[in-house]
Amino acid sequence: PASILRSEQHIEELRIGYVGTIDTAYNFSKFLFLVKQLSLFHKNIKLIILTGSSKQKVLDEIKAPELKVNVEIDFLPRDLIAESIKTFDFLGFYLNKNFSVSASMPTKIAESLACGIPVICNDFNDLWRSSTISTGFQRSPKTFSG
Repeated sequence: PASILRSEQHIEELRIGYVGTIDTAYNFSKFLFLVKQLSLFHKNIKLIILTGSSKQKVLDEIKAPELKVNVEIDFLPRDLIAESIKTFDFLGFYLNKNFSVSASMPTKIAESLACGIPVICNDFNDLWRSSTISTGFQRSPKTFSG
């Protein structure tokens, strides 16, 4: 599956992007589970995390599942995020389901798609579900369990 996500710019390296906080509304450990599963199939993964969270907090989270991937953690000004997103093979995240997200759509989805970068995430609300069904992009709910 990872070979589909490669671009001509970095064929040997799968560049997985994560943008935003690693806590509160997002389940970072489930996202890391996806990365760990992909690392079983693709040996050269670079995980690029753009966050305002402390680097130490991110590193502590990454050590828990013993990820064997290259990691870059950075905080970028808003006006530079799109350029960084364009270097991803895909943007990934896992959004916790709750009342607040039942009628919302994270800005990172629009930013990523506007850059031509696919998004891999969980089925977090009806709006996202209907968007993925109407475009033909959908995956099995079991794919992202952790």
